[in-house]
Amino acid sequence: MQIGEHMKRNYIPNILTTLRMLGAVLLLLTKPLTLPFYLLHIFCGLTDALDGAFARALHASSRFGAQLDSIADLMFYGVMMGKLMPILLERMPASVWWIVGAAVFIRLCAYGVAAVTQHRFSALHTILNKLTGLLVFLVPGMLALPAAVPLCHGVAVMALISSSHELWLHIRAARNSKED
Repeated sequence: MQIGEHMKRNYIPNILTTLRMLGAVLLLLTKPLTLPFYLLHIFCGLTDALDGAFARALHASSRFGAQLDSIADLMFYGVMMGKLMPILLERMPASVWWIVGAAVFIRLCAYGVAAVTQHRFSALHTILNKLTGLLVFLVPGMLALPAAVPLCHGVAVMALISSSHELWLHIRAARNSKED
């Protein structure tokens, strides 16, 4: 294999991640819960699934790629929350928002612990975080269902659990590094 081919292969996952970032920006210009919105939403979800799959298959995983993926995830879900917030505020009871608020606070604490102890941003790609990401991804579709409120309660609880798990992992890693 030539060096140019090897380098091109390594860029494929990062290109997919960058396309998700572009999709997130385009979602800013799209009316929520319309066909273009759902198509961009699905496009972003597919690029999210494919970037990691390509990185593993091509042995092209990198610290930069993982950080880029985390930033793209934050962009995508930030835009989605911004676009869906008026709809969610109208339809979801306060109990969902208290759980979401707790999950966000704990997640920020986890990032803070990682920043202080590792001197860098660190968002872990755990199974619980991936499951939460999938459930959050499905929320726009859930809004069309009669059981939207209990389903969104479940998503909020899963986010709380995965945030708590990540905080615990960062704290444990910090303790282990102090013991070494």
